[in-house]
Amino acid sequence: MVKKGNSYFFYILLTLILLLTFFLIKPFYQYILLAIIIAAAMYPLNKWLNKKIKNGTITSVILLIFVLLVIIIPSSYFVSSLINQASIAYNSFDAEVIDETSSFVSSLLSTEVDLRATLINLSLKLRDYLINAFPAALGSAAETIIGLFLLFFTLFYLFKDGDKLKKSIITLIPLKKKYSDELAKRMNNVIQAVITGQLVTAIIQGLIGGIGFAIFGIPNPVFWGFIMAILSFLPVVGASLVWAPGGIILILTGNYFAGIGLLIYGFFVMNITDNIVRPALIGDRSKIHPAVILIGVVGGIKVFGIIGLITGPLILGFLLAMLEFYRNDRANL
Repeated sequence: MVKKGNSYFFYILLTLILLLTFFLIKPFYQYILLAIIIAAAMYPLNKWLNKKIKNGTITSVILLIFVLLVIIIPSSYFVSSLINQASIAYNSFDAEVIDETSSFVSSLLSTEVDLRATLINLSLKLRDYLINAFPAALGSAAETIIGLFLLFFTLFYLFKDGDKLKKSIITLIPLKKKYSDELAKRMNNVIQAVITGQLVTAIIQGLIGGIGFAIFGIPNPVFWGFIMAILSFLPVVGASLVWAPGGIILILTGNYFAGIGLLIYGFFVMNITDNIVRPALIGDRSKIHPAVILIGVVGGIKVFGIIGLITGPLILGFLLAMLEFYRNDRANL
């Protein structure tokens, strides 16, 4: 029998080691979390490939190549292009239109309004948001190389030994087996549901937003469609940060039909996608109320940055599962 003093020493030592481990991985935790999220999202594909190939190492290499060619390289190029264009995005509006609108708003509000400076400031803020949201693509060269190495190294072993690792972690959870298994299943469902819901919603909003801009005569509809797709990840406001000002500017410059049409298009068509498609894709599969998902996303982005899109709902999903387990056990007392 272990003496109580030895037991205290063990837990103190364990806590100390966990703290040291946290500080060790803190500089690159986003890469490790991203690896875990990608591995969980690709679990169905990994499982299918393992049935066909029967060799975990070959399957893992194939999946790594897939991640590199389909996700990492295109995303890095795409984000870099958006950042470069975001700095000069205001040039897509006619300079005379901007000045006329500034004069109109100034006379309306009886105060000086510099719309040109506002647009430049917004474009710079958008650039800064993209830089902070995607550090893997834009950090220092050394940090990026080390981070990507950790990402692919972690991914390889998650693809190869993910099931074994998951079972080992489950055995460490101080819960009944039925609860620990259910908890692992729910967390996996939340990750896959949030990733699928967010990506599909972003693609749809980018497409229909770009089409709307083309219909109502906004310059560079493809670029603004990409921007709306990126911003659609932001809860509540999302793509409205683009289409609402676009409609207002058209109205202020005398293009009433196009301006009102764009606002109506954005309010009904864009909002339907955001308020119906996203909750349906995420809530139905994760079995978590859309309001909880929204709170998780908002809080997650605030605390963890872009990775909080997943970790926020995951934490609240974990909490709800633990509360349900507690209620079930209490009812059986």
